Amino acid sequence: MTPEQIQAMAKGIVDANAGPTWWVYLIMILLAGGAAYLGTYLAEKGINVATKEDVEKITDKVEAVKRQHQEVLENLKADHQLRMVAAERRLQAHQEAFTMWRELFSAMHTPEVTAAVRRCTQWWEKNCVYLGPKSHHAFFDAFWAAAIHSDLLANRSPASEITGNWKKIAAAPNIILEEVALPPLKVPVDDMAGVDEHGRKAQ
Repeated sequence: MTPEQIQAMAKGIVDANAGPTWWVYLIMILLAGGAAYLGTYLAEKGINVATKEDVEKITDKVEAVKRQHQEVLENLKADHQLRMVAAERRLQAHQEAFTMWRELFSAMHTPEVTAAVRRCTQWWEKNCVYLGPKSHHAFFDAFWAAAIHSDLLANRSPASEITGNWKKIAAAPNIILEEVALPPLKVPVDDMAGVDEHGRKAQ
C-alpha cells in the first residue's frame, strides 16, 4: 500500500465515525511512518541487491582477467623454457661441430680423411638444424671440401682452385665460434694494462 492509499483508508474510517478521536490520528501517524520506513527500507534493499550484483559482475571480470593473465604467463614461461632448452642444444651442436671439424682438420692429408668426412656427414645429417645458418653452411662446405681436397691435389688442379677449397676447410671454425657468440671469459687488454706478473698494479 502506498502512503496515499493508507491516508485515504484512514480518512474513510474517520469520516465514518464522524468525529476523529485521538487513536485515529495515532493510527494515521503510525501507518504513514510505517509506509515511509518500509519505502526507505525497500529502496535501500534494492540498492544493496544492485550493488551486490555489480560487485559480482566486477569480480567475474577481474577473475577473467586474472585467468587470461595467468594463461599468458604460463605460455611465456613455456616459451622461455623451450628457448632455454633450444639455446643449450644449439650451443652443444656448435661445440660438437667445432670438435668434428678439429678431427677432420687433423685427418687432412692422411688416409683417415675419408672416415672423418663420413663421421662429419653422419653428424651433420642428425644435427644440422641446431646450427646457425652460417655455421650450417660453413661446416657443410668444410667437410665436402675435405672430401675432394686430395683429388684436387692428385689431379694437379689449378692452384687457385686448391687454395679456394682449402679456405673453405679453414674458414669453418671461425664462423662456428662467431655464430655461437659466447660472451668473452678473458679480461680485456685495457684492464690488464699496468699489471705485473704477480697481478699487482705497476707503480
